[in-house]
Amino acid sequence: MCAHASYIIKNALIPLPPSIIYSQHPSLEALLIGLAIIIVVANSFWLQPGDVSATGIEHAFQHYVTSGAPENVKAAVLKAFSKPIGSYSIRDCNTKLLQIVLDNHIDPPTFGQPSGSGST
Repeated sequence: MCAHASYIIKNALIPLPPSIIYSQHPSLEALLIGLAIIIVVANSFWLQPGDVSATGIEHAFQHYVTSGAPENVKAAVLKAFSKPIGSYSIRDCNTKLLQIVLDNHIDPPTFGQPSGSGST
């Protein structure tokens, strides 16, 4: 089941939007992809509470891309981490990353439907 979910997520995220691709800085690109996965999977639960499927993940990814979230996430990451740091695994970094995810998550649904994307 877990392997199935990772396969669905991987396939739903292809092709990656240009704003996620940051080949000059592989660690930043990995961070942007990781944030995209977290946001897309979380959003898929809002779109289909209790029934997450490949279609739900694909819809959440399309919403993520069309809402402008990849650009917002990239700008927020570049702003939050404007100075090089040794590790993203410190409390301050975790707090900043969590806020970026929350700012770009779909707003809570009304009557089972998403109301839009979060703001940054």
